[in-house]
Amino acid sequence: MDHWFYRSAVEASRRGLKVTGGLFGLGPTRWIDASAIEKIEARGALPRGYYDLVIVCRDRGFVAGKRLPGIRLATVVLGQIEEALGKTPCTAT
Repeated sequence: MDHWFYRSAVEASRRGLKVTGGLFGLGPTRWIDASAIEKIEARGALPRGYYDLVIVCRDRGFVAGKRLPGIRLATVVLGQIEEALGKTPCTAT
């Protein structure tokens, strides 16, 4: 079910990120302050060729989006988020 019905939304500003995700997009909403974010990255996911958006903080990591199809799309989305945060360009792993 998660594969077909997971939805997420990310609102980014210089203050931080508001991330909501879960089945049908109805999961919990988290606020992540910009000062707590160490890096944002695209990590390879299964099935192969898909990428998850991961927000890495000092104490833990958060998945902001799952299964983006291809590194090009993941890189563009990360770039837009980091631009809104005023951070340096994204990395893909």
